[in-house]
Amino acid sequence: MQSIKLATVTLFFTGLVACSLFHQQANDPAVFIHWANTVSHSPTVAILPFTNQTNQVDLPELVRVGFCGHFSPLSFNDRELDEVDETLNLIEKEQKKSWGEFSSQELGSFLGVDILIYGEVTDYTKIYAGVYSQIGVGAKIKMIDAQLGQTIWEDAYHARFHEGNIPFNQFLAVFSLIKTGANIRSVQELRVIDDLCRNLVNRIPRVTFPGENTNVALCQLQVASFRDL
Repeated sequence: MQSIKLATVTLFFTGLVACSLFHQQANDPAVFIHWANTVSHSPTVAILPFTNQTNQVDLPELVRVGFCGHFSPLSFNDRELDEVDETLNLIEKEQKKSWGEFSSQELGSFLGVDILIYGEVTDYTKIYAGVYSQIGVGAKIKMIDAQLGQTIWEDAYHARFHEGNIPFNQFLAVFSLIKTGANIRSVQELRVIDDLCRNLVNRIPRVTFPGENTNVALCQLQVASFRDL
């Protein structure tokens, strides 16, 4: 009877792990590559503040900064995040409405950029069930040509870290509880965010533009804490 219960529990956790390894398939890069072939210079990009569908207030900015750090080595001229925020705040004060109410063409003109990146944190999970723990963060991004108002790339990804062992005796049970408990500390959350951002950026088709800017020190400094973990 005990062996049956153990097998059932093992299958349960195996199922959780298997489900958590599923990620949304990357988009067809044809649209992005076609757009890139029409560009005559390295586009200027503004990464807009990420919106939030979770109850974690600080999560959108963490994901945004992490995304910036991984995006900065690409063949784009990305605006400083602080500079983008200052401009958006100024626009909101002058126009008496939220930046999200403006069209992509209007935002592109205000910010002086060719490309806008919209982002949204879609979900956050934190599970601790004795011998099993899981942390997950999901987000989606959309890259828009600010002049045409057309989407050139859109993607979503879920990153999850889990820890779980099925203990076979009391000693192993205690060890497993200690090990899985460590998986829900903040350092693991930052690693999940970094993994999420890395994959979102890695799935963007790689292209080069004339006169691309390779000065990416700012964003790399902004996410140094992510990469050192």
